[in-house]
Amino acid sequence: MDFISFIDSGLQKKIFKQNINEITKNIKDNLFDNTKLYTLLKTYYTEVDVKKIIDRLNSAILFLRKSNIYDAGIDFNELTTSIIDCLVKMSKRIESRSPENIHNDSLSDCLENNYIIDSQSRVGNKLMDIEIKKQNGATISIIEGLILSGLKREYIYEHIHKLLHKYDKVGNHINFIIIYAEKENIKELWNKYISFLDELNDFDKKEPFNYKLTNKKEHTDEINKDEIFFIETIHKRNSDVSLYHIMIKMI
Repeated sequence: MDFISFIDSGLQKKIFKQNINEITKNIKDNLFDNTKLYTLLKTYYTEVDVKKIIDRLNSAILFLRKSNIYDAGIDFNELTTSIIDCLVKMSKRIESRSPENIHNDSLSDCLENNYIIDSQSRVGNKLMDIEIKKQNGATISIIEGLILSGLKREYIYEHIHKLLHKYDKVGNHINFIIIYAEKENIKELWNKYISFLDELNDFDKKEPFNYKLTNKKEHTDEINKDEIFFIETIHKRNSDVSLYHIMIKMI
């Protein structure tokens, strides 16, 4: 039974209002058109009640999307697009030159519209920037932000190392490094950054890089955005995991 038929059946039995919670369990994204639903509900309810019902259903959809009830995983293409869209909005603000935590807070606030976010979570004596979680509290992905005005090798290595070795204890399928670039010639900085990634495996003998970088995939052309750059690095744990590096100009 499709969603409209399910609702129609409930309405015909005069049990819709009493069983709206049961009906919301059958919702999936884009399974109904609000116009069709509105027309159907008008047959049984006043316009005021119809608006309340549709608002309730849309709230349920948002909750279910955040809860990942339908899927044990997450659509990382959609998540990546959401992150990039949020970064674009942030970059257009006049006060875009900000401390790292301000950028991270802005990104977190933007993503909260569609995801369950935990900002500045503590791991030992360290604070993670942003965690994306399931409804049950399990971590799906971690976002680590850093500001660069030039190539600071030790600083970059520290952020990448702590994300993969200290924050991500289970081996998330995909994590994110967001680079807030405070440099006019961002392309020059990007080229230096991706060249440095090749040094990760042997950069620091005291803090060794155990999850070896095995491959890189450039995705900048796929996103078709000015002054945003995107590369994926693949690392070896028990299985391959990916780190998405996204750089955006923030001056």
